[in-house]
Amino acid sequence: MLRPIDIITYYEVYGEGYPLVFIHGGWSDHEIWRPQIKYFSRSYEVIVYDLRGCGKTGKS
Repeated sequence: MLRPIDIITYYEVYGEGYPLVFIHGGWSDHEIWRPQIKYFSRSYEVIVYDLRGCGKTGKS
């Protein structure tokens, strides 16, 4: 039997408007998007998060 995995995904939301979701790659985390957050959050709702096992999101 499979058991559910309790993982809390870390995310941040900035600005208002049409949502843009930024997903990092490799071994980085949401911090890689800081310049884009500053620019795009003027006109959009910007959502950044850490993939499983990266940054502030737990490992499986």
